Amino acid sequence: MVEKWERKNNSDSENVKWLTINTKKCPDCHKHIEKNQGCNHMTCRREAGGCGYEFCWICLTDWKSHNNNYKCNKFDENIEKNKEEIKNDLDKYIFNFNRYINHKKARDICIKTAEQIKNTINQLFEKFCIPYTDNMFLNEGLNIVEKGRRVLMHTYIFGYFLNSKSKNKLLFEHNQELLERNCDYLHEILENESLLNILKESDFDIFKIKYTEYKAVIINYSGVTNRYIDNLINDIETKIIGDVIYKKD
Repeated sequence: MVEKWERKNNSDSENVKWLTINTKKCPDCHKHIEKNQGCNHMTCRREAGGCGYEFCWICLTDWKSHNNNYKCNKFDENIEKNKEEIKNDLDKYIFNFNRYINHKKARDICIKTAEQIKNTINQLFEKFCIPYTDNMFLNEGLNIVEKGRRVLMHTYIFGYFLNSKSKNKLLFEHNQELLERNCDYLHEILENESLLNILKESDFDIFKIKYTEYKAVIINYSGVTNRYIDNLINDIETKIIGDVIYKKD
């Protein structure tokens, strides 16, 4: 699926789909034309590289003989069905691609966050003598976020190829939602200013209380998020994988 997805992203197939949905070919020179006015009388303009042919936007017949060969009210089921299928597939692709990119970028940011956490761990040791081993929960939490982002990236590839009529679609989306929501929250509390504000505390006893509470939240959400990762992967592998439809490249 990843190979097919990457080929799809690297090809111009989606540009072709856009042209199919939003433009029509001149019946004479076959140049793609986009309609920008309300009237159906179209001219393939020479100044834009066209041939000057005049035709009807709806039925594509020669404009001069249009009234004698009127086809605008005649429905061609095969053509319209094909256009609708292309549009639906494009909408589905854009939906999944945007979310795929979002998690990919968020995963890349984890690298920068790792450096920040390393500095924070050093400060915890230097200012409050908290042993490095006691702060490993920060690295472990970030590793789970990175893992979660990687899994979520690929769930949107899987979502694109998943049959929309699958009886397991709701299960897949439920598991995906749980992981996404918890991964976002864990990522946020690891990279926001919560711990930095705790570091600014001058009273050690107050610091210890806040630090312990923060640590408990990170450990709890790390465990929950990791469990949601396992649940999502397990359900895909054991229940949903058979509902994939491989589309033509």
